[in-house]
Amino acid sequence: MKQNYKKFTDFQCQLVPEENRLYLHHGPIDIIAHVDGPEDITNYLYECAKKRFSTVLEELVSELDFLKLPWSEVHPEPQGKICT
Repeated sequence: MKQNYKKFTDFQCQLVPEENRLYLHHGPIDIIAHVDGPEDITNYLYECAKKRFSTVLEELVSELDFLKLPWSEVHPEPQGKICT
């Protein structure tokens, strides 16, 4: 039975400059990222991380029904962006 899940659109993102770390939070997911390098590359990579992270929870939730199934060789493998 396919369940309808709420669309997740709000995530929190905060750069902690004194530690040069990016804090990402969305629902039950917390990530603390650190890039050591030139400022322009660090900023670029943090922007890439924010963009990618913005849909992670929604993608996981979209496969939740599949992920709850008992493991079996006859079930197909997940096809979402997260697992590939």
